[in-house]
Amino acid sequence: MQTSFTARSQDDPPGDGPASADLSPDPGSDQRRQRRVRVLLQASIFPIDSIDDVTVHNISEQGLMAEADVDLTVGQVVHLSFDGTSHRSGIVRWIRGRRFGLHVEDCFGTPGALDEIEPETDPGHQSRSMRLSLNIPARMSSGRPRRPAMVRNLSRSGMSLETSAGLRVGQNLLIKIGRQPPIPARIRWTAGGRIGVSVDGDQMVPLIGAQDVFQQR
Repeated sequence: MQTSFTARSQDDPPGDGPASADLSPDPGSDQRRQRRVRVLLQASIFPIDSIDDVTVHNISEQGLMAEADVDLTVGQVVHLSFDGTSHRSGIVRWIRGRRFGLHVEDCFGTPGALDEIEPETDPGHQSRSMRLSLNIPARMSSGRPRRPAMVRNLSRSGMSLETSAGLRVGQNLLIKIGRQPPIPARIRWTAGGRIGVSVDGDQMVPLIGAQDVFQQR
């Protein structure tokens, strides 16, 4: 892997034709002056087709129970956010009317609204039975099954990836790289098996910092 500086953002599609120019940032924008880090990282892409309001009623170390007006199937992967930024992926284990159960690894470590919650243990139960009653809102993202991808470069505003065709400009994604929580992104351009995505806020900073440390070793 190499680190490079370029006047072209990862959000710019490859090529110089008119179709590329329609989707690239303005020539004077800050995005074009951003530092771009070339990488080769395996990732998983989750195309998002719907984002729904849910209410989480209880949480345990291995998952949670929530309620919503949404169509789900057992075994489906969904993604919850309590703060609108950080996400945690879970697998639907059961469905009973409007209520459903999700398996989420290390559920008490869920980022966002649950950071300050300390689980309470009933002295008469083993730790695996630890459960906390809640009534808090969350947002749940769901869509098509995951698809493998390869991240080719990073900047503070997004990244470019190689993946199978079939995604569209403007589509919302969640991108999971290694053990990092899924990163919400939006497709800026597509070119065959390549896509460029934008990422809001500072969510790219830890990922870029980790690559800088790797490069210095």
